[in-house]
Amino acid sequence: MTLSKFNNALKAASHETTRLMSAQLRSEAQASGWPSHVSRSLRVNHDKDGFNVHLPKKHYETIMDLEYGTPDTQPTAAIRRFKNRQDESEHFFVSRLEKHFGDL
Repeated sequence: MTLSKFNNALKAASHETTRLMSAQLRSEAQASGWPSHVSRSLRVNHDKDGFNVHLPKKHYETIMDLEYGTPDTQPTAAIRRFKNRQDESEHFFVSRLEKHFGDL
């Protein structure tokens, strides 16, 4: 297998996994009662450091208040709960990687 084919398989599996993880993250935020416009803006990215939650700058303060609470509100930790449930996403990534390797 060439490096190019390996990179293509990795890129495809990463893209499919970030789509799944982003949907799961948004669902977790919605289930926690986060405002729709905030939960819809959440996504997961993949880079050299792995899969990471992207927090849009325009909603950053709201997200932090929702995630960790304020002096007047209880936290609704959607992101931390999402991060604690990564096993399914890891298995999905491996299965997609295996599929794309088989396609080469």
